[in-house]
Amino acid sequence: MKSVPKANRAHFCPKCTAIALGSVWAATILLTGWISMSGWGSDFVGVLSSIYTGYKSSFVGGIIGGIWGFAFGGLIGFSFAAIHNRIACH
Repeated sequence: MKSVPKANRAHFCPKCTAIALGSVWAATILLTGWISMSGWGSDFVGVLSSIYTGYKSSFVGGIIGGIWGFAFGGLIGFSFAAIHNRIACH
């Protein structure tokens, strides 16, 4: 099997990956917080509230969780892209 030249190897933009993953995770956490006010997903919110300070089954709690979700999702997305680029491009 031939090796792929460095110029043709796939790489991720860490900033773009961070924004994309942060946005998706923030929306997931936000909507779960709001939906859990009706009782669905309240166990999930309970578990994540031990990690995300201020996150709970309420309108404001969902927004706080969304902010936490964007921060953590962004951090994971950036880390993933940076590690992938480091491994794949060397």
